[in-house]
Amino acid sequence: MTGVPAHIAVPQSASPGIVYPGQSFLLFTPPSRRRRMDTRDPLFRRMFINEGMTLVKDADGSYVLVDTPSEEQSASAAVVYTGGHTYQVSLAEADALTAAGYEVHT
Repeated sequence: MTGVPAHIAVPQSASPGIVYPGQSFLLFTPPSRRRRMDTRDPLFRRMFINEGMTLVKDADGSYVLVDTPSEEQSASAAVVYTGGHTYQVSLAEADALTAAGYEVHT
């Protein structure tokens, strides 16, 4: 893809871990949190929305979960998994995510 930095993960693409066609891969969706829509209105007080959180993999291999990454975090990151999307990850990347405590599925 042109115009997309190499370290930014693109949903349903082979960016993180370099997954090639025909190669085994797993799916990763960054965690989300449940937020109340509005506490002032009686109707909306009962409604919730799921917000995807962004997972940033630093150059040293550690993962940081943030709401919105800063420009410095994005620039120095090895991979950025934007919340609300599903990503194809290689088996090695899936093992690293699982070891860090995140859920990877098929």
